[in-house]
Amino acid sequence: MTPSLDALAQPPKTYRALPEAVSSFGAIGADGFVYLYGGHTGTSHTYSTATASGQFYRLDLKNPLNWEPLAGGAQLQGMNLATHGGKIYIAGGMQPRNPPGTPADNHSVADVASYDPATKKWSPLPALPEPRSSHDVVALDGKLYVVGGWWLKGKSQKPTWSRVSVVMDLNASQPKWTSMHEPFERRALAAAAVDGKLYVLGGMDDKGVISTNVEIFDPKTERWSFGVPFPGKENNGFSPAACGLGGKLYLSAADGRIYRFDPAGKAWDDVGGVPDGRLAGRLVPASENRLLVLGGSTKNGNAAAIGVVDLK
Repeated sequence: MTPSLDALAQPPKTYRALPEAVSSFGAIGADGFVYLYGGHTGTSHTYSTATASGQFYRLDLKNPLNWEPLAGGAQLQGMNLATHGGKIYIAGGMQPRNPPGTPADNHSVADVASYDPATKKWSPLPALPEPRSSHDVVALDGKLYVVGGWWLKGKSQKPTWSRVSVVMDLNASQPKWTSMHEPFERRALAAAAVDGKLYVLGGMDDKGVISTNVEIFDPKTERWSFGVPFPGKENNGFSPAACGLGGKLYLSAADGRIYRFDPAGKAWDDVGGVPDGRLAGRLVPASENRLLVLGGSTKNGNAAAIGVVDLK
């Protein structure tokens, strides 16, 4: 679901940096705000109870001078946010359970919840069929899709890779999860809804192979198809970020570039970028002609500054 941007025809020139430098977090634009949850605050590949955030904020895009703290929750990373019907949704994520300075003990979770900005409260929803992290979540036509990822079971067990996508009808009187086939087995991927279809981009498989492939799910036919792979070197496929805007698909990749795909023309083009390449950041529309690159891991550590890309 693409948020309404009618009130943002003349976006501001500057945006307050994130409250903390973070990667592998959740973010979504909704009704003139950017919402930000959790993430990894430590150095790359270092995990502990001190490196995962449970903070929740939002930024008013019309007056982006301060991030407003909201009611947070569990310390999580490796998840994303989605929006539907004015509410914010979170599903799954990874939670380190080891103290700082001890071997990593990372666990995926199955928790799902919605946040109502009107009441500023969280409400629980049916849990995922299995814990999942390093996935993506998208709301499309009133349904919540969770795609890709894996189930981390702690330091003593091997992870289980997800082989199905799960879907929940948010408008049902008694929402529940159902499973559907996905023609890939990858984590650290990105997903977005564009023109009534679900796009899944990039990721890494269980053999460590990084992909720049694009798979497309059409809810009307309930079938997957293969799209045009996105540009750049192989590393561009690891932990990219994606969003839909104006009927087109946008991708933020590790090389720092923003790539646009027009389903009508079936081709990718480069529309700008940020000075530093970012992994595990987020891409959020700020207006009909502007994208914000949020957070992410760079060669100099996690980023707090917001990258602004005005579309050509």
